[in-house]
Amino acid sequence: MIRPTAGLLGALVLLTGPTACRVPTRTLLTQARADDKAKRYDRACRGYYTVLRRSDLPAAERLPLLRARVRCAHRTGTLGGLRASAQARIARRPGDAEAHYVLGLAAMLAADGKPAQALRHFADAQRANPAQVEYPYRRGRLLLAAERFADAEQALRRVVKRKPRWAAPRIAL
Repeated sequence: MIRPTAGLLGALVLLTGPTACRVPTRTLLTQARADDKAKRYDRACRGYYTVLRRSDLPAAERLPLLRARVRCAHRTGTLGGLRASAQARIARRPGDAEAHYVLGLAAMLAADGKPAQALRHFADAQRANPAQVEYPYRRGRLLLAAERFADAEQALRRVVKRKPRWAAPRIAL
């Protein structure tokens, strides 16, 4: 069966079945980012979701894509569904750092002005994967926004100590 695709892929024809051609992850990612930039958020969300499910996605690109996916869900009003999906992942695997990260980002975007839930999720993500410096960085930024300056400084200094070449936490200090 032949199925045409649209968008950046143009006239590329995919064959389905045992001889299927797989669209490269890089191409899907480029398309999703182009859709995001063009404010086609529904398509961008689907693209980010597809790319995040790929096994050949470089590990360094997972967290930025998760952030983009949460932003898209917020813009399209599907943040509740994304939260439910992340909570289901945590129910299946309580130590899933990425699911806690998604819930923390979603709590940050929620308009309730209460950072406690987001802080808890970032702390859970950090416990699940202590090697990742993104989780304490996001926690530090959230503490800054909540005007808990001493706690924020402590969290951000730990990030700077672990990854001294990363400019974002130094700028936040």
